[in-house]
Amino acid sequence: PDNWTFYFDDITQVSDCGVPAASFPIDFEADPASYDFGPDAGFGGGASTVIANPQTTGNDSAQVARMQKFMAETFGGSTLVLDGNVDFSSGEAFTMNVWSTRSVPVLVKFEGLDRERMLTHTGGSEWQQLCFDFTGDTAGPLSSAISFFFDNGVVGDAGNDPDNWTFYFDDITQVETCPTGGGGGGGGSSSDLPTLDFEGGAGGADFTWNVFENGDNPGV
Repeated sequence: PDNWTFYFDDITQVSDCGVPAASFPIDFEADPASYDFGPDAGFGGGASTVIANPQTTGNDSAQVARMQKFMAETFGGSTLVLDGNVDFSSGEAFTMNVWSTRSVPVLVKFEGLDRERMLTHTGGSEWQQLCFDFTGDTAGPLSSAISFFFDNGVVGDAGNDPDNWTFYFDDITQVETCPTGGGGGGGGSSSDLPTLDFEGGAGGADFTWNVFENGDNPGV
């Protein structure tokens, strides 16, 4: 009777079953409709969708996520809704495979927590694993969504120049630490940027600042 006795309850008629959300590792191999990038699949000109993998050299996944950045806002991107709050006790670093024809900065942001990391894909029309390290910087509000930005700060033009404004990403995996070198197989890492202590030339003291969307544009 323990294995052959069941209970059921609360049979309710609803308009739809809703979109199931993603959880780590995110390999985009399920039904494309199960990945919730929001009602417009993006914002500010960014648009993401899950498609059959068109770039199988270096990544034999059947499906990947495609991001296209169209001419709209400089901050165009997409937000992927997860199936719950991220448990950072399982790891504070996240690897992601990225494909791009050109060198491009890739920014990953945990919404709610409001923490982000940016690394650079070196281009060359190849897959590259990037590792975004949030170690020691995950305390705060809970996060149940990740935003993705390619070439943040630059207006895209996927409508007229799709080769330079179409990107693919895949296999988002939560790990305890980044692989040696931070990039994981040739990707960018935190070491791509200097330590900004503002104590000397290399530390940012002589940087030129580009201020934007800030009223009368005061200097930094």
